[in-house]
Amino acid sequence: MKKINTLAVSVVGAAMTFAGVSYAASNWVRIDEGSPSQQPKCHARADVDTNSWTASGSVVRAWGRDTYGPSHAVCPKEDYREFDLLSDWDCEAKMTRWVSARVVDWNGKVESGDNDGTYSWQHVVPDTRGAATLDFVCAALAKSKGSGENR
Repeated sequence: MKKINTLAVSVVGAAMTFAGVSYAASNWVRIDEGSPSQQPKCHARADVDTNSWTASGSVVRAWGRDTYGPSHAVCPKEDYREFDLLSDWDCEAKMTRWVSARVVDWNGKVESGDNDGTYSWQHVVPDTRGAATLDFVCAALAKSKGSGENR
């Protein structure tokens, strides 16, 4: 699990995904797409599941997913083909923390784990996938508050 914890910390600023919440189906919305630096043939995509998120005050909890492909041969610097991360996003403080992670390696092996309290709130770095996710979930929060809806 230490490997997932270490990986999650490095990805928190660049990515993001509510264990224990029941919902009918996921609704993954693409927020970023492109190629990781130094791997021009590797395709990377970041999505947020809008059906899983919840809000409490200025904090939105949401599942995010990073996927890489088409193969490990094309994406040799990526340890996993899929990385799902449940994160809290504080829209006022512009900070994030990871709650739970699930990874799928290139052979289909799944590992998961929860934040054991070791990792706390971190500032979101501008012009990253983390910033794109923060902007996306916070815009949805502002819209829901404006319409009187609160998930």
